[in-house]
Amino acid sequence: MDNWQDIKRGDIKVFSKVFRYYYPLLCNYANIFCKNHSISEEVVQEVFINLWENRKSITIKTSLEKYLYISVKNRSYNYFRDNFKLILSEIDGIEIPYNPNGYLEFNELKKICEKAIDELPLKCKEIFMLSREEGLSYRQIADMKGISYKTVENQLGIALKKLRNQLGPYIDIIFCLLIASIT
Repeated sequence: MDNWQDIKRGDIKVFSKVFRYYYPLLCNYANIFCKNHSISEEVVQEVFINLWENRKSITIKTSLEKYLYISVKNRSYNYFRDNFKLILSEIDGIEIPYNPNGYLEFNELKKICEKAIDELPLKCKEIFMLSREEGLSYRQIADMKGISYKTVENQLGIALKKLRNQLGPYIDIIFCLLIASIT
């Protein structure tokens, strides 16, 4: 079922057929990473929305199926990367069962994340907080700050790169805690 060229031309019937076929399969696949059906569905819906909205500019060098599975995996990881501060704030105070040291480890990890965010350059931090905590789009931030969309994009790129560098040694632990907290 590889009808990429038809979708690229805007054939909504073919897109609908592909969506109906792959949606349940991709939701099951996303659930391997997300461990949450609602988040898995959201991830898969975003993949299909992106596919349809950007069909004219997307180049698929493999098969449509492979592209969809890779997109779902990447979008699942991106969900946690983009929402880790929000998720950490929502699960504040949750102890990891049967591990008396788990709460201390979690709180230490939370402090490390908050410190990494606090150490961002002021402009990066402001834009990061508006994007991640307030949930504003790049365009909304640009309008609010009176700066270009590209500046917002660049500043978030800088912020994420700095956070990735600082939190690199803890990424696996953060990801495991996030997964454990939503199951």
